[in-house]
Amino acid sequence: MDLRNQCIGIMGMARSGMGAARLIHRLGGTAFLSDHRNPDALKKEIEAINALGFEFETDAHSRILKERFDLIILSPGVVPSGDMLDSWQANKSEIISELEFAARFCSSKWIGVTGSNGKTTTCHLIYDILKKAGMNTELVGNVGTPWSEYLPADESKAFVVEISSF
Repeated sequence: MDLRNQCIGIMGMARSGMGAARLIHRLGGTAFLSDHRNPDALKKEIEAINALGFEFETDAHSRILKERFDLIILSPGVVPSGDMLDSWQANKSEIISELEFAARFCSSKWIGVTGSNGKTTTCHLIYDILKKAGMNTELVGNVGTPWSEYLPADESKAFVVEISSF
């Protein structure tokens, strides 16, 4: 997927949103980030976004709802309202999660763990088994660092991904 000609919007400027933004930057694309929090709560994130050269909005989601984006990436904590979905569907925007976005750029092996209970414990167990077997592996997703932060990756790397039920 060539990101250079894509108009990409990211909902949420927390860890997952920032991870997706950095992956987009590494792949030569540009993004627009949106967060409902005020700028005082996002100083570190705003500094990082400025370093990437991306545009952003805070305090509301006005531009990301009005402008057309080829792709909208949702951070795990973002639950879009009906108005958001209506706007994006009217603009024919594809809507995906940060994890799905990361998976599109992962050519190496990965194991996803989801469910109601025991995800973190199961992820740590799988990670420890793979490490003891001598594999080059990372523990990513809800358990810690966003998957996007590690991509693109060498095909020898394996990922254990904790996937939220949300």
